[in-house]
Amino acid sequence: MRSSPSSRGTASPAGSADRWHKRSADYDEFKQRLQDRLLAQFLAKMPALRDAVDSRSSCRRR
Repeated sequence: MRSSPSSRGTASPAGSADRWHKRSADYDEFKQRLQDRLLAQFLAKMPALRDAVDSRSSCRRR
């Protein structure tokens, strides 16, 4: 059975979307620290790209 274009990519096991979006604050803090560390390393190697990087983007929930 073929799925319609509007329903592609929306199927998920029951409850998995709830688990996926409910991460702990510790996990969010870990992601932010990792992002900050990677960005610092990237900018240390390529400082000319500092203005091209949107450092306001965040892993934190909005």
